[in-house]
Amino acid sequence: NNILSEKISLTARFYLRRFWRLFPASFFWITVTLIVGVISGDHEIWLTNDWLYKAWIASVLCFRNFQESIHPTHLGYYWSLSVENQFYLLLPLAWFFVPKKWFWKSLILICIICVFWRPGGNEWWLFRFDGLLMGLFIYKLTTIEAFKDAVRFMSPETQTGRLIMTAFLCLAIPSVPNSIGVYPPLTWSIVALLSSILVSQAVLNEGYIYIPSFLKQPIYWLGEISYSVYLCHLPVWLIFKDTIKRNPDWIDKPSI
Repeated sequence: NNILSEKISLTARFYLRRFWRLFPASFFWITVTLIVGVISGDHEIWLTNDWLYKAWIASVLCFRNFQESIHPTHLGYYWSLSVENQFYLLLPLAWFFVPKKWFWKSLILICIICVFWRPGGNEWWLFRFDGLLMGLFIYKLTTIEAFKDAVRFMSPETQTGRLIMTAFLCLAIPSVPNSIGVYPPLTWSIVALLSSILVSQAVLNEGYIYIPSFLKQPIYWLGEISYSVYLCHLPVWLIFKDTIKRNPDWIDKPSI
């Protein structure tokens, strides 16, 4: 009973932390999008009022990825938050109810299936659970000494070599979709795998990812604000477009 109570307590604290980390900011910006879009009434820049309401509800209830797979829109970027929250809800259920001897095997099987097929038809990218699963594998693997030895073996010994490897991975990840984007499921499996290599090197915290000292503070700052920027970048851009469209004289005309 004590063990079960402790597990429930840990799970509850985890959900509470994730809620306060993700929900207030996401709720604020999707509400801003709804209010400004309805007030504007410009359906070319925003969505129709009906779809703005539907998008708001789908975002708050965390099934935006399903809605976007049926009716794609230019305001569908909240799909990723829905995927993340679905993952947080379903994984603990699987952990408690799937026999432990099948739990990890089932997750590996899901990742293998994702290489060849994903739900969503043409909107396959709306169901990218494999990246989250690979993060879970890293958590498990970093407790195994043989995995740590493998990472040490793959990592260059010099700071210059580590800087080159870090830069290569950071450039390779966004390049993959354009390089081998012919088969989307495989494309995003490779993206998730390359990202996992970076994460595994960072998690071990042994200096495998080398960043020059003058870049550390700016990169840390970008990491701190990245979630907020992700949430607000599109609404802010659309508000700007809407404002300029209504006030074209605000833009200086080039002199002849």
